[in-house]
Amino acid sequence: YTPAYFAALAGRIAYVETSRGCPFTCAFCLSGREDRLRQFPLPEMERRLLKLSASGSKTIKFVDRTFNADEKRAMEIWRFLVRQRLDGAIPAGVCYHFEVGADLFSDACLAFLKTAPPGLFQFEAGLQSFNPETLGAVQRRTDLSRLCANLLSIRAGGNIHLHVDLIAGLPRDSFEGFCRSLEGVLAMGPENITVHTLA
Repeated sequence: YTPAYFAALAGRIAYVETSRGCPFTCAFCLSGREDRLRQFPLPEMERRLLKLSASGSKTIKFVDRTFNADEKRAMEIWRFLVRQRLDGAIPAGVCYHFEVGADLFSDACLAFLKTAPPGLFQFEAGLQSFNPETLGAVQRRTDLSRLCANLLSIRAGGNIHLHVDLIAGLPRDSFEGFCRSLEGVLAMGPENITVHTLA
C-alpha cells in the first residue's frame, strides 16, 4: 500500500486478502484445491485495513473465499472494524464486503453481528442451489436449513446488506430446479441476488 497505489485507486473499490485457500472442496471452485487455509498475521491486516479505510474508497472487498471459515479470526476482524468505526478511525460511509459461509455462523456470532453499525458490513453468501442432490454432486457440504435460518436472521437485523449467489447449470439440476432455488432465495428478501453460470 504505497502512495502510488492509493493515487491509482482513486476512491474505487479496494480489494484486500486476509487469507488464502479454503478448507472446503466445492468442485466448481479452485480455492479449495489445497484443502487448507493460510492466514496473514492479524496485526498486519489491521494496519492494512486502517490504511484502506482512509484511502477514500467507499467499498473494501475481502477476497477471502470463505471469510468466516475460521469464525474466531473472523470475529476478531469484525470486532476490530466495529471498534474503529465507533472510535471514528473509520469514516462513515465505508463498507466492508465479505464472502461468507452462511451455515457456519454460530448463535453468538449472529448476536454480535446484529450490533454492527448499519452499513458497515455487506455479506455475500453462496447458496448455489437448494437441491441437495446437486450440492452433493459438486461436493458442497452445506446445512441448508441452518444456512437459510442464518440468512433470515441477518436479514431481520436490518443492518447488513445481503447478497445471495446461485449457480445455474450445476450437475443434476434442471431449469425447474433452478427456478425453485431462485424462488426460495427471493422469499428471503436479500438486497441482491447474483446468478453465475457454468461455461
